Amino acid sequence: MVGGGAYVVVGGGGAVVGGGGASVVATVVGAAASVAGGGSSSAPPHPAATRASTTNKAEMRRIRADYGLPRQDERYTVKFGMTLANTGPNVEGESAIGYAQAAEAAGFESLWTVEHVVVPEGYQTPYPYSEDGKMPGKRDDIDIPDPLMWMAFVASVTSEIKLGTGILIVPQRNFAVTAKAVATLDRLSGGRVLLGIGAGWMEEEFDALGVPFADRGDITDEHLGAYRALWQQDVCSFDGEHVSFDRVYCRPQPSGHIPIIVGGDSKRAARRAGEHGDGFFPVSGDLDEMAMLFDHAKRCAEKAGRDPDKLDFTTIGAATPEWVEKYAAIGITRLITNPMSRSRFDEFSRDIITAYADA
Repeated sequence: MVGGGAYVVVGGGGAVVGGGGASVVATVVGAAASVAGGGSSSAPPHPAATRASTTNKAEMRRIRADYGLPRQDERYTVKFGMTLANTGPNVEGESAIGYAQAAEAAGFESLWTVEHVVVPEGYQTPYPYSEDGKMPGKRDDIDIPDPLMWMAFVASVTSEIKLGTGILIVPQRNFAVTAKAVATLDRLSGGRVLLGIGAGWMEEEFDALGVPFADRGDITDEHLGAYRALWQQDVCSFDGEHVSFDRVYCRPQPSGHIPIIVGGDSKRAARRAGEHGDGFFPVSGDLDEMAMLFDHAKRCAEKAGRDPDKLDFTTIGAATPEWVEKYAAIGITRLITNPMSRSRFDEFSRDIITAYADA
């Protein structure tokens, strides 16, 4: 997922396409291809789904026993979001408004956008989440609205749902312009921004934007530090190799603390989350691999003098009861699903969101 590209989730069932797959997304969203992050709309729901609409702890224990899930003394609490919110039909204003308002009414915690500023024709950098090295959709000419602009648009017609970037390609953007835009959006939306970030993967995109690809990791780390300085200091200063400024004001500052959620499937990304982030967002789908990365992020946070227990863990995957339980068992507290048709929101809310809501 690092770099705002498409997603392919292999551990939770079903492919999640993003960033470069708007033509596929249009089909997925328009045809209601997924209700729980996995199969098609014609596939029958998992048998546990119809029993997962209660917050009763005894009932949840029976579900775990019936489907061979690990025992849990207390019910897991999991938040649910949807990815690819700014793609497919939702590049149009009317569709975006209806989608966001319906998702909010159904109880989704968040909507997540994707980003590529440009997609160079015939790019050769292998996309890291597919066997053929190409983003889903197999097209370069796809609509990917600016994520912050899209979030601002739907923020004006919603009041509670959080709005996330999944992810924003940090080193491609000017640090101060981005910090100001995100802070402004957070103020206007009443503190609803979740800033998912990554370092990027497509070298040709960096070349087109005049950003050094080899330095993207170091630039990302410095930009995160600069964001915090501009958001939190009164008169702001920062001194780094790629970013440096002294005694400036950047107003408005955010409503409160903007969570930075670091995307990626590498130990470098996990370290970045531990040192700079409020959360970590891998998408490999491999439970053992993600658990290892979560542990690495926590150890890096502790080494940096930060509280490892305050890290929030997010992933994309199948939102059937058995997979929600498996994800939650390794520490995931937010599960982002494939896009689904608005006609399925109420069903998903009843069968999944309610079962794992905070009691």
